[in-house]
Amino acid sequence: MIDVVTQENTQSTLGERIAEVSTQASGTMTFFLINADLFAAWIVANTLFPTTFHYDPYPFAFLTLSVSLEAIFLSILVLISQNRQAAYDRRLNEHDAAINRQAEQKISELAYDVQSIKRMLAKAVVE
Repeated sequence: MIDVVTQENTQSTLGERIAEVSTQASGTMTFFLINADLFAAWIVANTLFPTTFHYDPYPFAFLTLSVSLEAIFLSILVLISQNRQAAYDRRLNEHDAAINRQAEQKISELAYDVQSIKRMLAKAVVE
């Protein structure tokens, strides 16, 4: 299993690593609070300040554009991260299946050996 984890780290591209880090960072309460603070500050600055300082007046078209772009990029990064995780899970499942096949073969061999021992004991008891 250690080989699978090591192999997973060496096979990831720069883009996949960026997606993974971005996804981990964006899935935190800190990220949420930073976004909420920025949106609130944007709205306050464009509604409560004098109208000469309004750089994005109501209905906040540029804020809407910015939030939409952030959502698009975050969703793409999440999809990349999920694809990478799915590939890792697939490799891990294949590794587990190989180990299970080996264990099954060993158990079959042990069962055959036990049956042989039972037959030898049965012959020894009869004689």
